[in-house]
Amino acid sequence: MALKTFDKLGVEQFFRDFETAYYEGDFVKMASYYADDAMLLAENMEMVQGRKTIEQLWQRVFEQGRAVGKKRTTSLQSIESSGDLGYVVGNLTLTTRATNDRVITYTVKFVTVLKRQINGEWLLVVDCSNHNAPMKPSS
Repeated sequence: MALKTFDKLGVEQFFRDFETAYYEGDFVKMASYYADDAMLLAENMEMVQGRKTIEQLWQRVFEQGRAVGKKRTTSLQSIESSGDLGYVVGNLTLTTRATNDRVITYTVKFVTVLKRQINGEWLLVVDCSNHNAPMKPSS
């Protein structure tokens, strides 16, 4: 699913649909949000480039997350565009079960850059994220 119009409502729906695809384990759909030559940069891993490689990464992330009951909540902070480029800055709150049944919550900050394609649709071209602070168990 590509973003048709780069406006607040469209971008918010784009991210909700991406999250739904994650929970459904639809890695092909998740990868379709990225341009063919997109780059994904995440903390503690090498840069991933290309739609097929990004699809494989999301599959691994989903499988690891499912094993620990990972839940995701996205919060968008800034949505801006100029010409054929736009960016979104936000936070992703993640919760997982620890081995002792405690819940671990941590926040990841991210910036995504989208580019309007020749057909007018907006796709992710750079997706970058890292943790805000060390993970810590909730009480």
